[in-house]
Amino acid sequence: MKNTLATVQTVVLATLRDAAVPQEIANAVTGRIQALARSHDVLTEEAWASALLGDVVRGAIEPLMTQFGDRISLEGPDVRLKPRIATMLSLAIHELSSNALAYGSLSEPEGKVSVRWTVRDGQLDLEWRESDGPTVSPPKQKGYGTRVVERVLAAEFGGTAELDFASEGVVLRLSAPAEGLGREATQWSMR
Repeated sequence: MKNTLATVQTVVLATLRDAAVPQEIANAVTGRIQALARSHDVLTEEAWASALLGDVVRGAIEPLMTQFGDRISLEGPDVRLKPRIATMLSLAIHELSSNALAYGSLSEPEGKVSVRWTVRDGQLDLEWRESDGPTVSPPKQKGYGTRVVERVLAAEFGGTAELDFASEGVVLRLSAPAEGLGREATQWSMR
């Protein structure tokens, strides 16, 4: 699968270059393919049976960890995700990360991102929260990332996903029944 994604990325980049597509578009497409590849790396380690939610989030945000590691915190219990759910979560986190870097909290020297999730009473709650960045205002139109987060992610998890463009920072709240996603195990956290 990884070789297939590498081939797809090469073909797409060659096509975009030949069509003289702006670099910003090429970077967005490449980033999304790379996010898929990172989720597939996590799934390959688990023989494509499932993936830990923390590993999926960490893999999706990995490109930013070397530059902003002390400004990004991840915390939550072990939760196993089915491959398709893991892939969609990876894409959603990639979109949120890209926007945080370009326009949100990570575009400012003091900005932070926190990703926290809990499982209580059979319910998974995940929150992406940006803080200490520029003042946020809702987008004038919904792009690919917003649609992935609000529609596709909610559908894959069988729950709800809400993006809040609060002035102090973007917040994603995902709630879904834990049944069918995985199970809670030991505490996992990374700073």
